[in-house]
Amino acid sequence: MKRILILLGAMSIILTSCGTTTSDTANNIETTSSSTIDTTKGDTKKHYAANGVELNIDMSNYSDKAKLLTADDIYLLSYNCGYISGNHPVMMIVENQDQLDYAGERYGLALPPEGFSEDKLWSYNIGISKPFTEMAEKYPISDYSYVIEYDEVGSGGYDLRVGALLVDDDILHFVRTADSKTPNPESVQPDVMGGFCYMAAVPKGTLMNEHYDHWTYPDKNDMYQDIDSSYNVDYNLSDTTELY
Repeated sequence: MKRILILLGAMSIILTSCGTTTSDTANNIETTSSSTIDTTKGDTKKHYAANGVELNIDMSNYSDKAKLLTADDIYLLSYNCGYISGNHPVMMIVENQDQLDYAGERYGLALPPEGFSEDKLWSYNIGISKPFTEMAEKYPISDYSYVIEYDEVGSGGYDLRVGALLVDDDILHFVRTADSKTPNPESVQPDVMGGFCYMAAVPKGTLMNEHYDHWTYPDKNDMYQDIDSSYNVDYNLSDTTELY
């Protein structure tokens, strides 16, 4: 009888020991997995503008060739230019003298001639053309290409700033800083138009594409860039029910 009790006790100790070991192992695996996941969350390298402000960008979304150019690398200007009506560059790349000449004429990037009457100054975008001309004089088109963007906003409450230019094989865009401010769409904002301008002068050979999508390259031979160009479509609803 004693022998049986001893055997049962030994078996109980063994089973209890095995159960603890199995439970501890499971806990260790779960802890390790959780730790690995937590470590990888937000594992994105931060990038900063020349003034030390964080940039709002994740470089893992771009190719290995992508370059993030700050004011330490290129001429870069970002400022509140206010609302600009009429002709202006929205997203434009200028790479040679012919394009520069046409951009001045068609998109208001040239300064008005001296003695020009004030009542006609509306056709010149002084808020953009003045800093653009200063950039072009300091960084000649023979050695640099220009990237310009006018960012129009529909109300007050915006404070948009860029701290870099992202250059990739098929993508080109200005990079905003993390401290840029965009109003909550549900909040009350002043009913006033506004605008921000960004421009950069980059050394020849920096851009990786001859023609980036969504960017305008000034071309006087492009009929769609003519200031008087228009689109007209004629159709008769009785000819087809599909259009109707």
